[in-house]
Amino acid sequence: MIRLRFSTAFTPADCFVRFATRSSYSHVDFITDNGLLGSRPAGGVMVRPFEYEPAMVLRADADPEPVLTAVRSQLGKPYDFTAVVGQLLFARDWASTARWFCSELVA
Repeated sequence: MIRLRFSTAFTPADCFVRFATRSSYSHVDFITDNGLLGSRPAGGVMVRPFEYEPAMVLRADADPEPVLTAVRSQLGKPYDFTAVVGQLLFARDWASTARWFCSELVA
């Protein structure tokens, strides 16, 4: 089963993400046995503690291993600050795998 954790924070960046995406949530992580696997501006792609932010949990009934193997192969890559600007200007290379923002990594 693939489990995702959606969260809402109230930093200026989080408020911008919610506004730009017309969403109630500003962040998403994979839930793993070791913590929350995702991409954040502070640290890029990494595993964070479960309690780092209040959230809502969703799940999908699918084999998580192929997905989590692919996501784990991205550990250590930086956060994708250009994606935030790319959402507004549409000048971003969406095929790049050099860096990630949270929902791009999950997708």
